[in-house]
Amino acid sequence: MKRRNNNVEVFSVAAIDLFASAMGAFMLLMLISIPYFGNLSTNPIKECPVQQVCPVCPEVPACPELPDPSPPTQPQLTKIPTLDLVLVLDITGSMGNEIEDLKSEIIAISKLLVELAESPAIGLVVFGDDGFTRPTRSFPIQPLNQLPKILANFRRIEINMGMGEGENKFDGESVYKGFIAATKLNWRTNAKQKMILLIADDVPHTSQHQPFYDAVKDFSNADDQLFAVLVPEEKDLQQYYGRIANSKRRVLLTDSDHIPLSSQVILALLKGQN
Repeated sequence: MKRRNNNVEVFSVAAIDLFASAMGAFMLLMLISIPYFGNLSTNPIKECPVQQVCPVCPEVPACPELPDPSPPTQPQLTKIPTLDLVLVLDITGSMGNEIEDLKSEIIAISKLLVELAESPAIGLVVFGDDGFTRPTRSFPIQPLNQLPKILANFRRIEINMGMGEGENKFDGESVYKGFIAATKLNWRTNAKQKMILLIADDVPHTSQHQPFYDAVKDFSNADDQLFAVLVPEEKDLQQYYGRIANSKRRVLLTDSDHIPLSSQVILALLKGQN
């Protein structure tokens, strides 16, 4: 006869395995969820004081507050105290484009002169040919605070204006007479820079080559007087005027790069100072 087992089994092996599995799953879920639980305590957390590495060393002072950086300053342009500019312009038949360019740029030139000088002024001489009744015509040098009058003079410019009857029957043009008329204008005695800018597409009349060279040389010998000439990109013209503008105070400019006339004025002043 088989003997009875008197031991009472509260849990079977299968039940224990199930319980252990459940506990393992619960602990795994807790480990996953812990980072998503915030600080549930109502007591504020105090930051720990910074520990000094060396207890006998003095405290390192806090970094001082730096002022806001100031904006970069623009370099101040040294202006010419007084500047007189006289434009000597060829108004013969071939100069139509140049005349229109000057009329359209005179305001830009005026603004430029205001930036370059504390007291700028501008004058104008136009010339044609000795075959005309009146080879030249002059407009006085006027400070730019009289800009409306200056603009009115420039807007009146046209081919052969005010020259009377005649024709271009001589070789060359009245470049020399136009230059002489410019030197006789009402230049201000206190002007620190006096500049004549000749704009032409021809040379002086043959008999006036030497007198023109001598007059330009005499004018540019003064330290405060500058001569500049602007001509088209023609080899013969550049060679002729290159021989005239062969010193520090005489400058040759060409429109080969189609630089605006206002920029040519800057170039002339810069080159004349070097």
